[in-house]
Amino acid sequence: MKLLVLMMLAAAMTFGQTKKSYWLIKIEPAREGFIQSMTVEEKKVMGEHFEYLKGKLKEGKLVLAGPGMDREKPLGIILVEVPTREEAEQIAQNDPSVKAGVQLAKVYQFHMSLARDGIR
Repeated sequence: MKLLVLMMLAAAMTFGQTKKSYWLIKIEPAREGFIQSMTVEEKKVMGEHFEYLKGKLKEGKLVLAGPGMDREKPLGIILVEVPTREEAEQIAQNDPSVKAGVQLAKVYQFHMSLARDGIR
């Protein structure tokens, strides 16, 4: 009987709590040699991309973002916390660099198994 009461209490405590949903967005240049030969227009778009991500940070949706540092195989990693894949896809597709065709984006569901204090 005590076990049943404890189980019901635990269920009641977690009722209404939402599980966090994380999504990893991998972005890559749409053309080879992008890092070495970015045009003036592409540089402008990448500035807009950075400002867009700063906005997602202010909205509380962006967990982290940054580029890989391999100049031969450049990529960017964006981790967002939003409830649905659809919202993560919208974030990816509304990124100015993706809209302009400068970068390609792919969204992956992400399970955060371990993280330093303050990240989860």
